[in-house]
Amino acid sequence: MSSQRCSDVFAFVLQEEGGATYTNDPRDSGGPTKYGVTLATLRRFMTNPGLTANDVRNMTLDTATAIFESNYWNLCKCDSLPLGVDSSVADMAYNAGVDRAVRFLQQAVGVDVDGDLGPISMGAIRNADPTTVIDTYGTICTNFYIGLCNATYQKGWLNRVNAREQFSLNSIGGNANPVA
Repeated sequence: MSSQRCSDVFAFVLQEEGGATYTNDPRDSGGPTKYGVTLATLRRFMTNPGLTANDVRNMTLDTATAIFESNYWNLCKCDSLPLGVDSSVADMAYNAGVDRAVRFLQQAVGVDVDGDLGPISMGAIRNADPTTVIDTYGTICTNFYIGLCNATYQKGWLNRVNAREQFSLNSIGGNANPVA
């Protein structure tokens, strides 16, 4: 991995994703999943549309790690984000998509929401108080999950937002106020 921080955040993400457990829950639109990596994500990463659920089941941790770093950590410019903010954004990206995670971050720091972490967004992020950004980001993510129609996973998603916020704040020595 590009950094120890990336490795530490991925360890948190793996814990939230259930580790190496393979799942194929018919209620989950992601389909076959291991390490939080879906079949569709694995196919895109490997540039092989012929991969099957068995390929997900047999996926290695090294492959999942490479996917996290290249498709989430790097795309969200996490090495350039403040400590704590990086983990909030990377985990949300892994769970709900890079574009959504970046847009929520822009919303949290009050810049135009365009999905591009350009110089204006990055300047606002760097100039903001990380504790406030993490807290605001958590609220935005909570509201997003509450607004989803799929109540099957809502409690787990909200628990993940709380765990993410605590992990992120602990990274900078802050405290979280969990969402009920």
